[in-house]
Amino acid sequence: MLSLESARELWRIPGQLGYVGLRSLPFYVDQREEDHGRFDVLYRLGTDGDVESDSIYAVPAAEPLVVCGERSLMIGSHPFGAEPFLSLLGDDRIVYANSRVPTVLLLDLSGTVQDSFDVPNRERVRKSQ
Repeated sequence: MLSLESARELWRIPGQLGYVGLRSLPFYVDQREEDHGRFDVLYRLGTDGDVESDSIYAVPAAEPLVVCGERSLMIGSHPFGAEPFLSLLGDDRIVYANSRVPTVLLLDLSGTVQDSFDVPNRERVRKSQ
C-alpha cells in the first residue's frame, strides 16, 4: 500500500496540499541478473495520505551493485552506475535527469513532459572551439 511512509523520497508540493513521493520496487533473492534494469516510480498523495495517482512517471533507478548468492542477496551502490536526479521544481513541475543520458526533462504533476533540453557534452564543446 502506498503511503507517506513507503516513499524513498518525498516532496511537499508548495502552494498546494499534497505530496509527491518516489518509490522503488523491491529486490528478491531469486531475481535473475538480467532483471536488474529497474525503475523508480513517482506518485502523488493528498494531504490526508490517500493516493491521488499511484504512477505519475517512471524513471530508471540508480544502478545498484547486486551480488546473488545461493540463498542470499547483497545490494549496494555501484561506483560506476548511472544516477538519476529528481526534484520538485517550483509548485507544479518535476525536473528529471540521469547521469548516462544528456537530456533534462521538466514534467508537470500529471507526468506530462512540458519541456526538455540537452546538456552540452564537454567533448563536443572542446572539439567545436
